Amino acid sequence: MDYYLVALLSYLLGSIPFGFLLTKIFLKKDIRDIGSGNIGATNVLRQVGKRAAITVFLADVLKGVLSILLAKYFLLNDSWQVAMGLSTLIGHIWPVWLNWKGGKAVATGLGVFLGLSWQVGLATLGVFILMITLFRIVSLASIIAALNLPLIMFLSFTSLALAETTMSAEGQYIFNSLGFYLGGVLVAFMAAGFCMLESGLVTTKSVSTIAAKNIGKFAICSLVFFFCGYNLAYGIPEGGFIGSFSMWSEASELSTGYSDYSDWFFQTMFVCATASIVSGAVAERIKIWPFFIFAAIMAGIIYPISMGWQWGGGWLATSGFSDFAGSTLVHACGGAAALAGVILLGAREGRFNKKGETKSLVPFAASSIPL
Repeated sequence: MDYYLVALLSYLLGSIPFGFLLTKIFLKKDIRDIGSGNIGATNVLRQVGKRAAITVFLADVLKGVLSILLAKYFLLNDSWQVAMGLSTLIGHIWPVWLNWKGGKAVATGLGVFLGLSWQVGLATLGVFILMITLFRIVSLASIIAALNLPLIMFLSFTSLALAETTMSAEGQYIFNSLGFYLGGVLVAFMAAGFCMLESGLVTTKSVSTIAAKNIGKFAICSLVFFFCGYNLAYGIPEGGFIGSFSMWSEASELSTGYSDYSDWFFQTMFVCATASIVSGAVAERIKIWPFFIFAAIMAGIIYPISMGWQWGGGWLATSGFSDFAGSTLVHACGGAAALAGVILLGAREGRFNKKGETKSLVPFAASSIPL
């Protein structure tokens, strides 16, 4: 079987612009020139009507389902089924017929998940419909449904595993890795929220420094965790206290159930979140370069050691201690470091008078409370 031929067929299937075609039929106009310019069902709903929009939505969903059924017809394994689904999404987003300008592939993505796992697809559709009912905003409903995918996949495949699912090892490897990546993206957005919160609670003159500090912290923590932090956490012998100072290396195996790259990305986001806790506590108390030095130490030594005690199989893990979501390893570690920093640095300059009394808050009014 020529896999690339099947991938091409999937791309061509995804590139069929149903929204464009139906608008041409009903309005004799180019959907790209009216409304939002998108060829998806939402713009069709606003410009043409419900019937046309429902038709476009179902047709786009069908494209995703058919691409997976096509892969299954040719007896392709789970990895290639996912690849065919991605080819269909690429075709919808960048169709050759419309100068490489298509839609956002929300409906087509739903179809792909319905084909791969109807339980995940239907649950995601349920979340989407619920959000549409509550907020009446398609883009918001799409984002919330996508963000709920990791949880839906986890619950679905846990239930399937208990029911002795027939999903292959390749399929489990793919979906577990995807869950890590999506979870990591959620943590990254949480860190972006921390940055906005910090910026909103400091004086105007400090906002640019806060933003630069949060961006630089991500880069520094990621590099340091790559060079030594990861193996310092996961290289601990069973019941031990510290791992090895060695660079992370990829050694993914199908038997582990997920990609090493996805695990490194997921854990790195937690390192950055831990440093974010400290960043907020010492805002307007420390200059940017000393904080970057601290972030490197935090990501390369402090956090990996405490993390490895439980998640790396260290002495806390063998003692029966459990921390599934990081309430101790992430938040307690970051909180303790933040407290130490605040004690060492003291209050913001000019915050209190010589008698220790609080000065007027007017000079320290937050730059943008809505942030």
